[in-house]
Amino acid sequence: ITIRLSDSPVLEEVVAVLRNKLNNQNLEVLSWKDRNPLLVLSIEMYDASIVVTAAILFIAIAFTIANSFLMVIYERIQEIGIMMANGVFPKKIRRMLYAEALFITAIGTMLGFIITVILIGYFSQGLDLGSMGEGLAKFGVGTVIYPQIHPFDVTVGLVGIVTVVFCSVLYPAIKASRFEVVDAIRFV
Repeated sequence: ITIRLSDSPVLEEVVAVLRNKLNNQNLEVLSWKDRNPLLVLSIEMYDASIVVTAAILFIAIAFTIANSFLMVIYERIQEIGIMMANGVFPKKIRRMLYAEALFITAIGTMLGFIITVILIGYFSQGLDLGSMGEGLAKFGVGTVIYPQIHPFDVTVGLVGIVTVVFCSVLYPAIKASRFEVVDAIRFV
């Protein structure tokens, strides 16, 4: 007998209840995890690879953003020097660069979210992986996948990106705020 649950977090509870109720009848109660340990291992490896891939991407993003903002301040050294000569404090220069980073991050995350929603809507009928059907059948998995957005994943992504952006802009912002006024104005 197969029982299909719509809510996987209660899986262990249901298995425990069924084992207790059917204990005296010589019946074996197995969850999908007990029946497919290879699939469980594959899911755990997939989760680990996602974390490693995300870490690599965030590091690459951090270096790209730091490099971009270094280019921004080196293109505007004279402007920054004139601002400092007119009495703008280094703290305000750092705030200006952080405001630019916040603006760019807001636009990028909004565009990314809109594109994601459009793609998920487009593939809401399912993405057919029929060419890999034989391999998926060994795991007892269908050949159609249905993409979803989970609020936790969106939150982790947003927090991660905002953190990476602000950490990446820290060095260029400090560097820009430490320019010597005379040298910055004369910079060619």
